[in-house]
Amino acid sequence: MRNITSLSVTNALAASQEKMSAAGCSLLAAFVSYDVPVKVPRETARAAFKDAGYFEIGKACIPLLSPESALRKANTQKKPPKGLAVKEFPNPHNASVSFGIFYSPTAVDGEAGDLTVGARVRVNGDTNTVEVVPPEGEEKAHGPALRFGQDLARRANGLIKFCETSDITSALLAVLEKMHALKLSKHGRGHIVLAARLSTWGALMDRLSVHQVSTNMLSIWDLPDHILSARESGRDSFIEQIRDLRQRCADACGPERKGTRSDALQKSIDACATLINEAHLYAAILGDLVAGVEADVSKVKKVFDNLASGGSPTFSADLVMAPTSIDRPTEPEVSVETDENGDKVVTIPSAEA
Repeated sequence: MRNITSLSVTNALAASQEKMSAAGCSLLAAFVSYDVPVKVPRETARAAFKDAGYFEIGKACIPLLSPESALRKANTQKKPPKGLAVKEFPNPHNASVSFGIFYSPTAVDGEAGDLTVGARVRVNGDTNTVEVVPPEGEEKAHGPALRFGQDLARRANGLIKFCETSDITSALLAVLEKMHALKLSKHGRGHIVLAARLSTWGALMDRLSVHQVSTNMLSIWDLPDHILSARESGRDSFIEQIRDLRQRCADACGPERKGTRSDALQKSIDACATLINEAHLYAAILGDLVAGVEADVSKVKKVFDNLASGGSPTFSADLVMAPTSIDRPTEPEVSVETDENGDKVVTIPSAEA
């Protein structure tokens, strides 16, 4: 398998295919992962998804933030140090949004006095940026309040201009879902992407690579060791997804009947159909596992169909972790005992037993 990095994804993929095709090999898919840096400009990130044909995904996952939204978001992300408090003014003067950075001055007797505004962080309507200013009617801001206000304004202005890592990540995950990529782990960034979709993925990553968004693509060719490796990864993915569907089913059939609204049931029915479809899409890799996936998912779908038509719950929680039809064959249990002569005897139970 060849490792391809994102600085020339499209060209490297084409070169790899040309070389392996000449040797009589066909590209089935690739293991794909990615890495996202901290700062990517919002506008250019959205443009990259648009140019790659995913305008709606870029628009939804990478929203343009107004200064007001950015300031409010920054306030939820940055906690003030001890001795300071942040409160939004309900009706600020000369600003659409304004926060006060409050501190508690020490009274003459050593006790803390009432909270006092030490600085204000507000939206400047003329520049559409966030700025720090002294308390209204004063010339200077309080030192600690000023410093925290500067941090808050810096964070807000950064949010206006740059994506968060989670923005890009959610957009890439949405693209991979649209490509019917096979997620290898519920929490990881690894996927298997079919060969027909790799050029689109490469084109998107080429556009994002100028901002150091990178991808690694490990090609899966129609070679026995490649298929075996991919099949085992695919097996784990489908087992995990089957159990997720079973859990949904158990929740719907449980005492609280979670997820039994008509729209929720339809989503579960659709999820079952999608998983069966994806198993067939990956048939060249999964082989005879496809039938097992279809059998297990069809059983769960039947329960959801029954619930949707007003039937009684027929699935219990103890079935969630039951073996699936595509579990790996269990190794026979080997026992080692010592006979009367002191010799060790190895016993392997027969398949009939």
